[in-house]
Amino acid sequence: MVKMNSDLPVPTDAELLREFAEGDREEAFAELVRRHVNLVHSAALRLLNGDSAAAGDVTQSVFIELARRATSLTTHPALVGWLYTVTHRQAAHWIRTETRRERREKAAQEMHTMNHPSEPEADWSRVKPVLDDAMLELGEPDRLVLLLRHFERRSHAEVGQRLGLGENAARMRCDRALQRLADRLARRGITSTGSALALTLGGCSVTAAPAGLAAQITAGALAVAAATGTPLGILAFMASSKVKLAAVAAGFGLLGTGIVVQHQGTLRLQQERDALASQLAARPANAQEFSAQSTGHNLEPGSSPGLPRRTPPTPG
Repeated sequence: MVKMNSDLPVPTDAELLREFAEGDREEAFAELVRRHVNLVHSAALRLLNGDSAAAGDVTQSVFIELARRATSLTTHPALVGWLYTVTHRQAAHWIRTETRRERREKAAQEMHTMNHPSEPEADWSRVKPVLDDAMLELGEPDRLVLLLRHFERRSHAEVGQRLGLGENAARMRCDRALQRLADRLARRGITSTGSALALTLGGCSVTAAPAGLAAQITAGALAVAAATGTPLGILAFMASSKVKLAAVAAGFGLLGTGIVVQHQGTLRLQQERDALASQLAARPANAQEFSAQSTGHNLEPGSSPGLPRRTPPTPG
């Protein structure tokens, strides 16, 4: 057991190694790491050209090697020399391994380039003037999928989610729509493959708006909406004026109640007008019948009620 008591002599590296190797004392090994970690890490950092992550890996490997060979190192005259030498060896091994990995990746990239030559992007200066006209010639489904995929730059999975499709189905629909757009551009003299056109749309079709434009547009739209008195405008105006949500809800409740009351009053007034019209339509006939009964004379059509019919004088 390592005892860090000031009254006791400080154990040597060999004693700590022996205590760790014979008794599997983790405290002894931890003390060795604390003593020499700065030396090992600094050397690794220099050997690896300042790569901190790689230096950390090399330092770890050095102390793993120390733990594995603890028994054989208990008689080593100077542990610090051994640690420095192993650090150099582990750093060199890391460099060789990393170099081989980079070579393999470079070779694989070159092979991929040979098998799949890169296609030049479509000339944006030619596509730009006619792009929107060609987009408007597409059907709504094709136009929507292109907007989601290449204008808003969503993944195939996101496009499929928005359209209720699986990822593969969304990919196929995107490819078909892109080819239809390429066909319409070809009619305008702009030839391009679908993949090249996709690169152009993804990089150029949507650019950042001027700074502050979104806030300016939002404020203007809400102000105009509030001035028009639409429910949306009223709500936005009240929200911008920091009116409590309860007041907004109460206002719309009163508005709805007033509309219902007005509608019921209109129906009642219409019913009263219909009844009055019916009474007026029946009134002449009732008056004519009453006049005839009171005078005892028959009325001819067009004659006045209540007056006897006059006989014109006989000429002569």
